[in-house]
Amino acid sequence: MSSVLFEYKTPSEKGMIMKGKKRIAIIGHFGGKENFLDGQTIKTKVFYDEFKRIDGVQIKKVDTYYKNHNSIKLIWDFFRATLTCKYVIVLVAENGMKTLFPLLYFCSRYLKKRIYHSVIGASLAQRVVTYKNFKKYLNSFCVNWCETIGLVKKLHELGVPNAELLYNCKRLIPISENEIVEVCEKPHRLCTFSRVMCEKGIEDAIYAVKSINDKYAETVYTLDIYGQIDPEQTEWFEKLQQIFPSYIQYRGAISYDKSVDVLKDYFALLFPTRYWTEGVPGTIIDAYAAGLPVIASKWENFDNIIDKETGVGYDFNCPESLVCVLNDIQCNPKEFLEKKVNCIERYQEFSPDTIIKRVLQKIK
Repeated sequence: MSSVLFEYKTPSEKGMIMKGKKRIAIIGHFGGKENFLDGQTIKTKVFYDEFKRIDGVQIKKVDTYYKNHNSIKLIWDFFRATLTCKYVIVLVAENGMKTLFPLLYFCSRYLKKRIYHSVIGASLAQRVVTYKNFKKYLNSFCVNWCETIGLVKKLHELGVPNAELLYNCKRLIPISENEIVEVCEKPHRLCTFSRVMCEKGIEDAIYAVKSINDKYAETVYTLDIYGQIDPEQTEWFEKLQQIFPSYIQYRGAISYDKSVDVLKDYFALLFPTRYWTEGVPGTIIDAYAAGLPVIASKWENFDNIIDKETGVGYDFNCPESLVCVLNDIQCNPKEFLEKKVNCIERYQEFSPDTIIKRVLQKIK
């Protein structure tokens, strides 16, 4: 008899079956009653939504949002969930790790709970070096799912052998090849689709677009900026907006489940991140589902996510390099647009139908 608890089926198949009633706790940042659109919150909600689709699963949610808003609720929810659920999936960033990992270690070691850690981002190896107990905590878990093969290798080298590759995912409806929009005429419509903050390279995108347009004394590119503004950088962005030319606009925040409809008509997605340790950015999954090639800085794990079939890279943290890439692309936009169909095909690697099946195969 198979030891896998679930029979997971895609949305096109009828129903999902679990062998016996199982309680699973999902610990992560759900954002309370607020609508957070950051990668950590979206990833946590995706896991929760996917497990809700499975018959025979009872989910207990533990929202780390309440750490700074209602700590008593968080403590109550945590202990209620971990005491009543054998299976615990945890998705937390650094602050959550420092607070919850010691408790989860106790649950694993002494209460015999099965802990499944889905890593946020790709900087965990640095935390293992910095915090001496992290290796012990991670090794007590059933698995540490990492978004990049680079992080898996680093954790193995640091003595965490239970690190495995598992891409980030989103349930989106990708466009069909018939819906692909290929417009070679200028201006070419670019966009960013991430948190609006300095570290995401928003200024680099603005600088590059302005440089090209100034060089040719015409609007070669337009730039639309989407995303929630980081609350600690509101003043910075407001000052930035004051010098926007007419071809650069802030378009507000869009829910991730609406991303494909918004992105599909653009020429390309700009992802000029200054975060060296990005994992699998959700915005790139959005772009692939929308058939949108990506122009991105070459962060640490760039080559695992983007290749010559789905986008173009430029030197990390080098706006001048981005200017050169945009200049080359506008000389031959038709060649660049041929990448669109490859993006749609690549989305399947980041679909929950692919990723969650692997999760369920691990939960025994």
